[in-house]
Amino acid sequence: MNSNRTVRGGLAAFLLFSLSAVAATIKDKSGAVHEGKIHGTIVLKADERETQSEQDPSKTVYWASYTVINGSDIAAIDAKGIHLGSGQPVGRFDVKQEDAPLDDADVVRTSVKIPPGPFGAATTKAAGTVTRVEYHGKSPSRDTVVGEYRADGEKGEVRHVIEIETAKGVVKVPVADLVPLAAE
Repeated sequence: MNSNRTVRGGLAAFLLFSLSAVAATIKDKSGAVHEGKIHGTIVLKADERETQSEQDPSKTVYWASYTVINGSDIAAIDAKGIHLGSGQPVGRFDVKQEDAPLDDADVVRTSVKIPPGPFGAATTKAAGTVTRVEYHGKSPSRDTVVGEYRADGEKGEVRHVIEIETAKGVVKVPVADLVPLAAE
């Protein structure tokens, strides 16, 4: 009897249809394209810089902008950047911290605690200021992909890998293996 084969074929077709309805694509350096659903929260970083403190020239001030996006809101990650689907980012956050380099996990953990709204602020463990700012980003975003944020109470971490659920199972794509951004 071929009933098991029919059931498996129907299940595979359903899974493929379900994934394609919300499918995202990730292209890696090898040229492979992974299609499926991105789970987790993806962290982007831009405008990272260091300046000398005006109040105390012996100290360094660290600056950056972070964009936090639900993986399910990403349509593609390719050489042109990060393409958003129908959703908006969880938020865009500017960070300023004196005398301690930025810790991505600490910044994101602090950022996601800021209530939704046009503006808001919070403080990192190293006394840095995280400010929610209005998102004026364009799609595709050319900000650097830092990784996937995984919340675990006060011990959230940024993993330098993106997991995408494909028809063949979960594929882990290291951030270092993402296709590089093409010149503008």
